[in-house]
Amino acid sequence: ALKIFKGEVFNRERVFQELSMMKLLNHPNLVKLIEVIDREEFVDAMAEVTKHVMKVYVQCIALEVISEDELFDYIAIPGRFSEITARTYFRWLMEGLRYMHQQGICHRDIKPENILLNHEFVLKVADFGFATFLAG
Repeated sequence: ALKIFKGEVFNRERVFQELSMMKLLNHPNLVKLIEVIDREEFVDAMAEVTKHVMKVYVQCIALEVISEDELFDYIAIPGRFSEITARTYFRWLMEGLRYMHQQGICHRDIKPENILLNHEFVLKVADFGFATFLAG
């Protein structure tokens, strides 16, 4: 999967911090960072209106492909998980977060939309945009 940051719409320092953290993480319950591609390119910014060409910074990150849905899609369906399934997902979530904390990183945006399930329905924590290094 690709996540693309382009132009002035993203905070380079924030993205750099997110990538710095993701490079430190390697756990089966966290989405893996595969590659980071940085470049500058010239784009025709708002060509129809201004006819100005400007230099734009582009950053693209390749992430592990998660072929299933967000956990949110499964809990929005009427009904509930079996106790075994709920315990398994909770354990995987806690293992991923414990690993992050052991690495000195706090996610700070845990919600069903940031918890994905892969093709084997293994839980993966995603979206480290609000993550930060723990103090001390």
